[in-house]
Amino acid sequence: MEPVGSDGWRDAGQNLRAKDTVSPSGAEAPSRARLGATEKPSSPARYREARSAAKRSRVSMAVLCGHSERRTLFGDTNATVNRRMHAAMTAALVPIVCIGETLEQRDRTETMAVLDRQIKESLDGVTGEQLGRIVLAYEPVWAIGTGRNATPAQAGEAHFHIRQRLKQWFGLEAAELCRVLYGGSVKPDNIARLIAEPDVDGALVGGASLDVKSFLAIINGATV
Repeated sequence: MEPVGSDGWRDAGQNLRAKDTVSPSGAEAPSRARLGATEKPSSPARYREARSAAKRSRVSMAVLCGHSERRTLFGDTNATVNRRMHAAMTAALVPIVCIGETLEQRDRTETMAVLDRQIKESLDGVTGEQLGRIVLAYEPVWAIGTGRNATPAQAGEAHFHIRQRLKQWFGLEAAELCRVLYGGSVKPDNIARLIAEPDVDGALVGGASLDVKSFLAIINGATV
């Protein structure tokens, strides 16, 4: 079963697995639904998307770290992401660490080098055992909210590279336990082709999750 997560609500995305069903009325929660949150700091802050780990842990099970919006608008670095990731694990949260290149970096054929740097620096200090409790989300920045998405081949190539690096740096078993999601204009009409790629473990859904029918279609499409 493929994991499907939502970051569309920004403050309370649902981390779902395929074949779960969601009641539009909210009356019935799927048995394997999990509540997630967008961003968490290593210490409390005023921003809505930067609440402390202590508050998040009361209501959340997973939290995004290093989303492109944080990197671009707030200047978050790989070192910042690393601190927040470790804080999340300390608070018994599952960190979803976002990585991905900009359009300029892709045009300069720097995609793999950028991913290497983000993986190595964002996961600094992580053990092989801990890697299995971390989720990576490959989100090419040029495909987020633009209506332009990576082709299945492009996504597959990046995910294969990520998986190989995880094997190289953390070992085969740890690399296989770490889920690597694709995010970037995921829609009902492309989800099946994206997750058909061997190293794409699921999807992190943005704007499409704001429409219940669209999100359900993506979840159902992930089961094909």
